Amino acid sequence: MENPFQFTGIATTPSFCNRKKECVDLTHYICNSQNVLLYSHRRFGKTSLLHKVLAELDDVTPYYIDLYGTTTVEEFITSVIQAITRKVSPVERAMSWLRDTLTRLTFQFSLDPISGLPVVNPTFHGGDQGPVLTELFGLMKSLSEKNRLAVVFDEFQEVTSYGDAAFEKRVRKEIQGHHRIAYVFSGSQRHLLSSMFGDTNRAFFKLAASYPLPKINTDHFISWAENLFVKGEKPIQESIVKEVVERCENHPMYVQEFLYHLWEEGLGNLGLDALEAAILERRTIEFINLFKGMTPNQKKAIKLVARSQGKGLFSARNLQSVGFTTPSQATRALNTLLIRDEVVHNGSWAIADPLFKRWILQLG
Repeated sequence: MENPFQFTGIATTPSFCNRKKECVDLTHYICNSQNVLLYSHRRFGKTSLLHKVLAELDDVTPYYIDLYGTTTVEEFITSVIQAITRKVSPVERAMSWLRDTLTRLTFQFSLDPISGLPVVNPTFHGGDQGPVLTELFGLMKSLSEKNRLAVVFDEFQEVTSYGDAAFEKRVRKEIQGHHRIAYVFSGSQRHLLSSMFGDTNRAFFKLAASYPLPKINTDHFISWAENLFVKGEKPIQESIVKEVVERCENHPMYVQEFLYHLWEEGLGNLGLDALEAAILERRTIEFINLFKGMTPNQKKAIKLVARSQGKGLFSARNLQSVGFTTPSQATRALNTLLIRDEVVHNGSWAIADPLFKRWILQLG
């Protein structure tokens, strides 16, 4: 049996762990054409969950649109068009259909040499893209008349970088009357998304049901992992899996990474401490770059959260231990880290990335 654990890409069966409730909830939203705002911390399994849900839909046509790295309205439009045309063949049909429907654009078509599917690149002719958006979402509405649609915008917070103040208003105007389409807005920058959908002055206010993605229950991790190790004839003690989950603070990607290496290498003579040290070493450059990008006060603040375990941050002793002279200095730095989703605050403070926290603690 191949190693079933996946930590570098989309987790599919058998790598996909549980999330039964989330799959049921999202499926119900989609089948009833309800919009959803799905968000969580980075690398928490949102995309894997979305792909699983979309793959198992009945009588609903799914469109998955990855907006990561898009910086303009034109790139948004291109991403949507490409998602739609991936489901249209032959290429001649897609060409004719788009030219008849999106009359304000011209298109270049090619075939993906690997998948054999049509790839379309629209050409824009300057000016306001509002009418193009109207045609594009009108196309989606017409598609939904034949079959209900699920349209997923992954990493939706990217639209805040487009520099088009009217974009959000235009999109809301176009989609709010789509009664046979479920729009799923997904992302990892919680504060940006919360502002977009929770601020009464923003166009997307209350446009979607909020669905924060929770941690996977420890018992679910244990039963899933034990079952896979048994199938691979590599039985593992429940206590080891439990300790892995606790070290990773139930972070799905890191749990998968630890279990991947346990499958390949076992514990050896040094145990989980050595495995953790090896994983941290592989991520050293990533963590160094993240830490270097912080201001001096942000570095102090992240150390403060790590050393105090998120408790009693503003005691004189804790503040002085990292070099703060006043609580206000710490507060300003923490708020910036909160906006950047490097830390979270739910009653107590915590570092969002559990292994980054362990790396910070090694700094002394």
